[in-house]
Amino acid sequence: MESMSTLPMEKSRSYFVLKNRKPVNSLDSYRPISLISVCCKVAEKMVECRLWEFFESKGNISDCQAGFRRHRSTMNQVYETHPDHKNGFHRKQSTLAVLVDFKAAYDKVWRRMMLHKLKKRGVSGKLLHWV
Repeated sequence: MESMSTLPMEKSRSYFVLKNRKPVNSLDSYRPISLISVCCKVAEKMVECRLWEFFESKGNISDCQAGFRRHRSTMNQVYETHPDHKNGFHRKQSTLAVLVDFKAAYDKVWRRMMLHKLKKRGVSGKLLHWV
């Protein structure tokens, strides 16, 4: 009998698809695609929603953060900088915008440090366990 705190991972399958025009002999040339059960997808979405609710309720997420947030996108950020650019133009001042895209950021995260930082921010119990 399975525990209530684990998911049936043996039912998942992974496939590795070669990216267009990439060398076959490089690991970076492949995109992993995992087919996981509906249970896992639902659980993942629940944990994600709980984390966002937790951090937004504590005020831990800056209003400047747009990526990976509901109803906010990079285009929202570009749109919000428009008045600054317009004012700078009329005042004959330079205006600088820096947009950063951390490609595959989560794949390169030091997971132990991430869990440590989540603990420091107050995430604990089952929510931390599920992360």
